[in-house]
Amino acid sequence: AFAFRELGVAPPASLWGLAANAAYLFFLVYDLAAVLTRRLPKEEWGAVVDLYRDALNFLTYSVRVVRHWRKHRIWSATK
Repeated sequence: AFAFRELGVAPPASLWGLAANAAYLFFLVYDLAAVLTRRLPKEEWGAVVDLYRDALNFLTYSVRVVRHWRKHRIWSATK
């Protein structure tokens, strides 16, 4: 707790940050393992593109879902 106060970060905020970073690191390692199993050794650039595409999908999925709902109005009552 002393180190958190010294840095000026509240313990709950720092714990949330550590948990979020651990979750993203787990996702990245898991996805990298999946990419390596589906790519050949000569397909390095394709593997890099796959990895970053998956990482961006992880970050932007909720935004795309909301845009889809607004565009198609699947939750509104029918007229």
